[in-house]
Amino acid sequence: MNAIWPTRQPRVWLRQAGLTWLLGHLAEGPGDSWQERWDLSVFADGTHRVRELRTGKPRVDGELGHSLMLLCCLRVIHPSLAAFRANRFVRYHQYFEAAQDDADLRRFLDRVEAQDTSPHYKRCARLDVAAALTTQGIVFADLTPEGFLHYATQTRAGGWGAGYEHYVGHLAWKVMHETGHFPPDVPATLRGALRAPAATPAELVDSYQLRNQPVRDLLVDYLTRRSHDLDHSTLRGLARDLCSAFWKQIEQINPDQADLALSEDTYRQWRHALATRRDRQPRLSAEAIATNVRAPYLDLQGWAAAEPERWGRWVAPSPIPQQTRARATANRRTKERMDARIRTLHPLLPAFLAAVRDRRDHYQQLLQAASAAEPGQQLRIGASRYERLYSAGDARAARVHGQANIRVLDLAAASPSTSHSSKTPRSGSGPQWRPSPTPACAARNSSNSHNSASANTSGPTAR
Repeated sequence: MNAIWPTRQPRVWLRQAGLTWLLGHLAEGPGDSWQERWDLSVFADGTHRVRELRTGKPRVDGELGHSLMLLCCLRVIHPSLAAFRANRFVRYHQYFEAAQDDADLRRFLDRVEAQDTSPHYKRCARLDVAAALTTQGIVFADLTPEGFLHYATQTRAGGWGAGYEHYVGHLAWKVMHETGHFPPDVPATLRGALRAPAATPAELVDSYQLRNQPVRDLLVDYLTRRSHDLDHSTLRGLARDLCSAFWKQIEQINPDQADLALSEDTYRQWRHALATRRDRQPRLSAEAIATNVRAPYLDLQGWAAAEPERWGRWVAPSPIPQQTRARATANRRTKERMDARIRTLHPLLPAFLAAVRDRRDHYQQLLQAASAAEPGQQLRIGASRYERLYSAGDARAARVHGQANIRVLDLAAASPSTSHSSKTPRSGSGPQWRPSPTPACAARNSSNSHNSASANTSGPTAR
C-alpha cells in the first residue's frame, strides 16, 4: 500500500491503524466477503458515515474516512453512490488514479488535462469518472453512456454535487465522446443525452387527461397515422389543438358527447370559447385551430372507405365550414400586424445599434482597465467612476480556477449596503460580465473556450 501512496511517519502508523480497526469492525458483521459485510452494514445506504465510528483513540477516529477511501480505491469495497457521496472523500480521484493499472483511464486523463478549461473543472471531470467506476465496480473500458448517465442523473437528484450538481459529468462526457470511448450515435454532450425523448402519440394525448376513453383511443390512432408524415413539433401542436383546444372544451360544454357528431348548439359554444384565451384576450390563432380540427373529419371520411371496420364508426359531417375566405382574412391581418411592428421599430434601429456599440466599447475599456488595476484603485471610464474590488471569494476563485475574478464597484450608484458584488457564475471563459442586482459588477474567468462581454453595471447613459 505504501508503494502506491508513499508517505512518512506518523502517517504510515495512522493509515495502518485506521485500516486495521475499520476492517476489524466490518469483520464482526455478517457476510462472507468484505463487500457482503459492507452491504449488510449501516453504512451501505449512505445514512451513516464511517467518521461517526469511535475507536477510543481520537487520532485513529479521524483516519477512518481516509481508510474507507483507500479500500474503495483498491476495489476491496465498491459502495453505493449515496454512501460514496455521504463520506465526502478528499482528493479521491488522485488516490483512485494512483491505484489503477488502466491504460484506457490514463489516456482519458491525458485528454482531460489537454482541455482548454480551468483546473477546477478538470478535477471535477476526473472525480466524476473515478466515482462512476468505483460505485459501479467496473474498469474504464466498461463505462457505458448509460452507466455514466445514470451516475450523473442520480448525483443531481441526490444533491450530492456540493453545489456542482448542474455541472456533474459534462466535461467528462464531452471528452469520452471526443476520444471515441462512446459510440458515434450517442449525443455529443451530456445536455443532449439528458433531453427527454420525443413523446409518443399516446403520451401526448394522455397528457390532456380526456375523460372519454373511446375518443381518446381515436385521437391516439389518428395522431399515430399522421405522425409518419409530420415532424414532432407539428405533431405536438396538432395534438394540443385536437385534445386541449377542441375535445377538452367539448367535454366541458357537453359531458355526454360520445362521438364527433356535434350539434349546432355545441359547435356554437365551442367557437365562442375558442375565440378567447384564458387571459380573456382575443385568440389570434382561432382560425388555424379550426382548420386543424376540420382535418380529422375529412381524413376519417377518406380512411373509412379503405378501412371501414377501423374508422367507419367515427365518420361524421364536419361542423366547421370551409374556411377559405376567413383563413385568408386571418393571414392578411397577421401580415398587417407584422408590417406595423416593422414600421414602428425600423426608425429606431440606428439608435439601438449605436447604444449597443457604446455599451460594448465602454465595458470593453472597463474590463481592460480593471484587469490591470490594483485592489482599491479607482478608475475613470468616460463619465463613470469605478473602484477595483478584491474579496476572499476572488482569492478563492484564483486558487480554484487559476485566475481571480475581475470586479468593480460603480461609485456613482454605490451605497454602503450594496458595495459588495453578487455571486459570480461557476462557468464561462475569459472575462465574462454578468448582470447583477447590485451596483457592483463582476467579471470572471472560467471554463469554456470563448469569451463574452455583457454589461452588469449602470454604465453610459446611452441605452
